Amino acid sequence: MSTRIPKIQHLLASVLQSKMRAVHANIGAIMLRYEQRKTLRIATSRGLPSEVHDQAEVRLGEGVAGKVAELGDAVIVDDIEKDARFAKTNDPKYGTGSFICMPVRVGDRIIGVINLAKKEDASTTPPTPRPFSPTDLQFLSALLTYIGYAVDNARLLQEAQESAAKVQVVVDDLRATQAQLVRGETLSAIGKLASGMAHHLNNLFAVILGRIETLRTKVAEPEAQRYLEIVQRAALDGAEVVRRVQRFSRVQPVSRTMPVDLNQLAQEVLELTRPRWHNEALLRQIRIDTALDLGNIRRVAGEYAPLREVLLNLVLNAIDAMPDGGQLGVRTWADSEGVHCDVSDAGTGMSDEVRQRALDPFFTTKGPKSTGLGLSVTYGIIQRHNGKLEIDSAPGRGTTVRITLPAVEVAVPAPNRPVTMPLLPSDLRVLLVDDEPEVRGALADMIGISGHTAFQAAGGKEALAWLDAGQPVDLVLTDLGMPGMTGADVARAVRARWPQVRLGLMTGWDETEGLVNDTSAIVDFVIVKPFNLQALLSAYAAGPKAA
Repeated sequence: MSTRIPKIQHLLASVLQSKMRAVHANIGAIMLRYEQRKTLRIATSRGLPSEVHDQAEVRLGEGVAGKVAELGDAVIVDDIEKDARFAKTNDPKYGTGSFICMPVRVGDRIIGVINLAKKEDASTTPPTPRPFSPTDLQFLSALLTYIGYAVDNARLLQEAQESAAKVQVVVDDLRATQAQLVRGETLSAIGKLASGMAHHLNNLFAVILGRIETLRTKVAEPEAQRYLEIVQRAALDGAEVVRRVQRFSRVQPVSRTMPVDLNQLAQEVLELTRPRWHNEALLRQIRIDTALDLGNIRRVAGEYAPLREVLLNLVLNAIDAMPDGGQLGVRTWADSEGVHCDVSDAGTGMSDEVRQRALDPFFTTKGPKSTGLGLSVTYGIIQRHNGKLEIDSAPGRGTTVRITLPAVEVAVPAPNRPVTMPLLPSDLRVLLVDDEPEVRGALADMIGISGHTAFQAAGGKEALAWLDAGQPVDLVLTDLGMPGMTGADVARAVRARWPQVRLGLMTGWDETEGLVNDTSAIVDFVIVKPFNLQALLSAYAAGPKAA
C-alpha cells in the first residue's frame, strides 16, 4: 500500500503542509483511494488527533470525502457544525469552522481527496467560521493536477524499485525508461499548471509595473526613484520566473530555427560569467580555472537565446558546485550522433539519488533561495531541440553534464536589413479592452503619461458599442482571456467592421499556446503581459500586417 512507502509519505506530507500554509488552513488530510476495498484511507494529516489519523476509513460514496472521491465534485462547507452531512459519517472530525474537500486526479482517474479546514475566528463574539475564498479554490484547483501526477509517479517509481529487487538485470533499463516517463508526465503537469497560473500572475505583474512606470514620471526625489527601481526590478524578475516555467514546460519542437555555433556560444558564455568565476572567486580568496577545449564541429539548428541559457545554466551550476575552487571545463566535439558539449566541474559531485532527481522540476540542493528550475529549464530546452542531456557524476569526482544536438548543414542567413520604423502620432487614441479593472486602469495611466489618450472598456460588447457610437480610435488593444466575448471574438468583429483600425492582442499566456497563436493571424501584433510603455509603442510602430 502506498501509505507504507516512505518516499510517497514524505511527498504527501510536504504537499499537504505547503497547501495548508498557502490557504491558511489549520487542519488537513490527504486520503488515498483503494480500489480493492472501495475505501479511502488517510495517507498523511496535520492537526488531526493520532487516533483519528490511524482509524479513519471512509467507503466510496459515503460521507463528504467518499462522495467527492466517487463523483469528482469538490465540496465547500462554510460551517461544519451546521452541515448535516457531517453528523453521522465516518469522515475524520475537523472540529468547527469551514471545510473544503477536493478530488486528486491523474487524467480521468480520481486517486484520492484532499481535505482542508479553517478553525473558527475566536476573536469574534460569537466565534464565526473563516470561509475559503474563490482565490483559495482557484489556487488549489490549479495545483491538484500536479499533485496527482506527482503521487502517482512516486507510486510507479516504488513499484519499479520492488521489481528491481527481483530482476536486477532488467531493472536498469526500467529505471531509465521510467525516469523519462515520469519526467515527461511531470513536464506535462507543470505545463498545465504554468498555462493556468501564468495568465493570473502576469496580470498582477502588469498592474505593478504599470503603476510603477506611472509613479516614476511623477516622483522627482532620487531616493524614491531608487526604491521604485528596486520594486520594478523585483516585479520583472518575478515575471521572468513565470516565463521560465512556461518555457521549460513546453515540449514541442522549436518552430523558428537558425544555425547556431556552439563554439562561439561557449566562448560568449564564459565571458559573460567571468565576474562569477574570476572576480568573485578572487574576493572569496579561491581560484577557479577554466579549460576551454573547442573541437571542429558543425552548427546545430536551434534558437540562439534558449541555447545560450542552457550553457549559462550549466556553467553557473558548475561554479556553484565548487565553493572551494577548482577547474571549470567546457568541451565541444562532434561524431556520428551529432554535436556534443560537456560542462564539467571539480566539485564534490552528486549522490546517485541526487543525480536521478537533478532534472526534476523544483528539486534543488541549494536551499530556499533557489527555484529548482535551472536544470529543468535546461532539460526542457534540449528536449525541444530534439537533443539529449546526460549527467555523469559521483561523490568525490565532480560532475559532467553533456548535451547532444543534431548537426545540420545550413547556410548562414544574411543579416537582417534595418527596418525603418514609422513615426508615432503624438496623440494616439487607444481603446483598452480588459475585464480586470486593476490591469485596465494601470495600463490606461501608463499610456496617458506619454501624452496619448486611453479609453477603457470592461469587455467586448462595451468596446464594440464604443466603436458603433463613432468614437475615433487608432488602436484597439484587447486582452485575450475574457469571459463571454474573448479577445479573439473582439478581434474578428473589429477586423470585419472597422478594418482601418489597428488591432493589438495582449495576453498573460505564452505566445506559442494554441488560442494565442491562432488569434495572432487576425491582429497586427501580440504583446505578452507584463509589458512597459516602450514595448507597446514599438509594437504599434512596427506597422500593420500586410493583407
